[in-house]
Amino acid sequence: MSTVKNALSLTAAVAAAAGIALGAVDSPASASVTSYPVHVQCPPLGPNVVAQECLIRATRRVLTNGPLLVQFIASREHCSRIVAETFVDGKSRAKQRLLPGEQGVPVPAGVNPGAHLVQVQATGIRGGCNTGGLAAWGGTIKVWTDSDAWIVPRGTTAEWRGDRG
Repeated sequence: MSTVKNALSLTAAVAAAAGIALGAVDSPASASVTSYPVHVQCPPLGPNVVAQECLIRATRRVLTNGPLLVQFIASREHCSRIVAETFVDGKSRAKQRLLPGEQGVPVPAGVNPGAHLVQVQATGIRGGCNTGGLAAWGGTIKVWTDSDAWIVPRGTTAEWRGDRG
């Protein structure tokens, strides 16, 4: 009888552990996952002159007690593609071509715990409504901090390449 009881206890413990691990992967509602909507108006270079590279960066300050993972999601309202460049503390971490509404691959920041400056800058790509310049762009900067930054979000191929120290 005790062998059956031990086997059931072990099975329940394994199932509970698997459920907790799966819940952590599926749970975007954690307090350490934050989304920041952004909208940027690009300054003209002169009368009737708009550049493809927008000189304004969308900027957010974040605080982390552990690793940091950053993702940019382009606005669905875009009418052309953009190149979104992600910066952390002024250092470029990734450049990704995105269609309207497309999610970029989450990028490991490779930083120590503390306060950090997360920025995204866009460059327009000719096509759609873009006839040679980017007047505005927007989307969502999504950040994972602390232990959630070790979890690879579903549907991505990102992986952590930093130190755990």
